[in-house]
Amino acid sequence: MQKNIFLGTAGTSIFIALSGIASGSILARLLGPEERGELTAIILWAPLIAALFLAGIHESANYYTARSNTIKKSKQITISVLWLSIILSFIGLIFGSVIFLFSPVNKFNETTVTLSLIYLIYVPIYIISTSLLGVDQGKQYFKAYNLTRILQPFSYLIGIGVLYINNIINLTNLVILLLITSSFPLFIRVYSYRWALFIKPTLYYSSAIFYQGLKYHSAFIVFMVSSQLDRIILVSIANFNDVGIYTVAYSLMYAATNLIGSTFQTIIFPLATRIKHQNERLLYISGMFQAAFFVLFVAVVILIFMASIIVPFIFGDDFSGAIIISQILAAGYGFLTIKNIIVRSIRALGNTKLGLQAELVYGVSIVIITLIFYFLINITAYIIAIIVLCSSILCVIFVLFYFCKYYKVSIKNLFNIKSGVKVLTSLIIY
Repeated sequence: MQKNIFLGTAGTSIFIALSGIASGSILARLLGPEERGELTAIILWAPLIAALFLAGIHESANYYTARSNTIKKSKQITISVLWLSIILSFIGLIFGSVIFLFSPVNKFNETTVTLSLIYLIYVPIYIISTSLLGVDQGKQYFKAYNLTRILQPFSYLIGIGVLYINNIINLTNLVILLLITSSFPLFIRVYSYRWALFIKPTLYYSSAIFYQGLKYHSAFIVFMVSSQLDRIILVSIANFNDVGIYTVAYSLMYAATNLIGSTFQTIIFPLATRIKHQNERLLYISGMFQAAFFVLFVAVVILIFMASIIVPFIFGDDFSGAIIISQILAAGYGFLTIKNIIVRSIRALGNTKLGLQAELVYGVSIVIITLIFYFLINITAYIIAIIVLCSSILCVIFVLFYFCKYYKVSIKNLFNIKSGVKVLTSLIIY
């Protein structure tokens, strides 16, 4: 069973990453650095607003569903999750519109501002679909979970092809396409749980899920903001050309490292949660981390050495300036993936504090280092990449120190590549 789950989730993550790289490659070549940067500015703010009002419901749904031991309890959890996500969606859309008025995007031209406002429709789409995917993950419906995750990147890639064939690729059509393709997972998950729309949620389960979600949410929202701080800063102070070059470097290296992180994170949390004894959970998490680190280490080394070939090949010569940025970000996002795997995994041990602390360390580091550079030299895409690398190193040092000290885990054992190869082999074979 574990083999099928791992291979299915890994295959899904690889497919999503490749689809993202393919669509990014096509858009980069068709739009060029400046328009690619403008598209980044347009779609940057809605996901942040959506994350703010998600309130950790997806994490709570995963947690409670994985621990539910009766069909009745599982159904009550699903009902509460669906209705909570609907309510939070509309609150997020209303308040998000107000928050948007104070975002840096308002300094741009009228078209950019208008499209950014239209893209706020993404807020309810994201909140409802992500919450219901949390239910799927908790139930270990990994097949449905993975198939739903594939829909958006695959349909978006197909949609870009359709726009290209009809010679109608422009920013307006791309924003509309993003909203349409993002809606597919929403419609499928709501349809699957449509029975819950006609049943009143109970106050007991709704309250429990909401308050548990808030415990996770502080870390999640800080994660969403800190993970996009580099682009927020760049969009706020740089031109679209710099933003476009940075975006292709980011999209490539984030996709490559995140497919490893998301694969292991998706599996570790729900499976570890079902292990009864704390010590056994810790052993399981440590073993899975060893396997994840081995795969990540190999991937980052390859990315750094191959960036000079990969970047021009995928995005074209106009983006050759993204090569060095890509190499720096490969290392930076490699460190961040280590942090993400540890933080997400130990939630199965009941630890929700480290996530918030780690994201604060990373976010504060970015802000402080950016301010230092700002007063010394001009902030460019290269400087932002260096800031990300420095901040990610500081963050990982903090996370590893906390994890090893609090759970009495040897740092040498945690990064034991030989053990990692054995665990990875067992995941693939058994």
